[in-house]
Amino acid sequence: MHLNYYFIKRLSAQLQAKLMNFELIEAFSQNKDELILSFLNGREEFHIKALLSTQFACLTFPEEFARARKNSINLFPEILELKVTGIHQFKNERSFSILFEKGFQLLFKMHGKRSNIILYRDGQQVTLFNSQMKFDLSLNIKNLDRHINQSKENFLKNGIDIYPTFDKNTKHSLALSGFNEEKTAENYQIVQQILKEMERDIYIFTEKEGEIPKLSLFPPATQDTLTVKNTSDPIKASNEFYYQYTKIFFLTKEQDHLIRLLNKKIKQSNNYLKKTFDKLQHIEDTARHKELADILMANIHQIPANKSNVVLFDFYKNEEIKIKIKKDLSPQKNAEIYYRKSKNQKIEIDKLYENLQTKESEKSKLEALLAQISTIESLKDLRKFAKQNKLIQHHSQQEEVETFKKYTIDEWVILIGRNAKNNDLLTQKFAHKDDLWLHAKDVSGSHVIIKNLPGKEFPKNVIEKAAQLAAYYSKRKNDSLCPVIFTPKKYVRKPKGMIAGQVIVDREEVVLVEPLSLKEIPN
Repeated sequence: MHLNYYFIKRLSAQLQAKLMNFELIEAFSQNKDELILSFLNGREEFHIKALLSTQFACLTFPEEFARARKNSINLFPEILELKVTGIHQFKNERSFSILFEKGFQLLFKMHGKRSNIILYRDGQQVTLFNSQMKFDLSLNIKNLDRHINQSKENFLKNGIDIYPTFDKNTKHSLALSGFNEEKTAENYQIVQQILKEMERDIYIFTEKEGEIPKLSLFPPATQDTLTVKNTSDPIKASNEFYYQYTKIFFLTKEQDHLIRLLNKKIKQSNNYLKKTFDKLQHIEDTARHKELADILMANIHQIPANKSNVVLFDFYKNEEIKIKIKKDLSPQKNAEIYYRKSKNQKIEIDKLYENLQTKESEKSKLEALLAQISTIESLKDLRKFAKQNKLIQHHSQQEEVETFKKYTIDEWVILIGRNAKNNDLLTQKFAHKDDLWLHAKDVSGSHVIIKNLPGKEFPKNVIEKAAQLAAYYSKRKNDSLCPVIFTPKKYVRKPKGMIAGQVIVDREEVVLVEPLSLKEIPN
């Protein structure tokens, strides 16, 4: 009911008494749905904050307001430094105007999801706050007043229809007072009594814990409300309602956001677990590299030269088997190849089992966090919870416009080159000697830098995640496992004459990782 005509009528009357002869000193916006107006009269300040989103529209009147240094734009320059000459409340309409010198008036059209603020001069439209509302472009301010004959005689002729501003709360209060919609003198008196009642107290109440509060010109109908606050001051009522509303509204909104985020992560974890388990099963079902090597070694003198395959007895399965070999290599060398494949496959299998265990643990933690979110009762605690559990996304949302790809893992900044020349720029110009440098081994790919934090060692898990990114942004992106070299940047040099992106590494360590994008890397 904070956008009810009768509440806005009382609010505009209070603004009339408050704002006369005040000068508008600032009009600006810090986001697309918010307008701030600051007025001054001598040393006395007055602020209006208008929230006009499609989800929630409201006016509030903060005692002070600090403008951000960035991301704010000036609006309505035509009325800056002009004095307020009055307030006009439009009859039977949820709109009012602040009147200024030189024929200007700033219309507050408080129509819920279609709320807007529009500047006029001498009845002609100058500019809109929300220019996307195309319908408002043709809004004629001269036609906003709705003059309706609300006399007793007209009521006896037309009944309740002469009060189009009565909302469901008003009609509910009428019914409680005995109104039955008949065109009688008794019902007319009930209407007049309700109109007088709406001139008294303003109530803010919450019927159930955790529900969004309501502002009403009538006392709550039930006695089991948890909180009830009342005042006869519309400005105080607006401020208190805004505080109570946003406290619950934004808590619920952010809880829903975190619940969706965690459910998405849990779904991703389930998909990863299934994909990894299927891959592991396939490898274990088809992996016979060691057995094939043993068969080759057992029949080393029976293998003819210059053959690309050979049929030998498989003593593991008690049958003959055809084995592919490289005809230009000796039987021993071919066996060595299969032994090496077997060793690499064992490393891959061990890594997959380790990933499964890690992902299962992460999934359990996500499920535990999901269960905790709905128990948090304040926005401050919820944001603290989200920060402590790293549910707030820190990596850059505008990577495409940055010099390098940029991610943040925990507190560690990771920069990734985009191409050969960009790699040179990153390594030669932006990287410090104590930063950690990473690159996929023996293939072309992006240079990756982990920025050094003074006094701290690079964590193993951060190195591994950065290595996964280095592998992902390389020619080994589609390999099951990729070796990645890492070293302090001071051991990376580029002699004169080398092509773009090419360097020499004087000292290195190697980590074997699965190529993963940031979205795939476990938190």
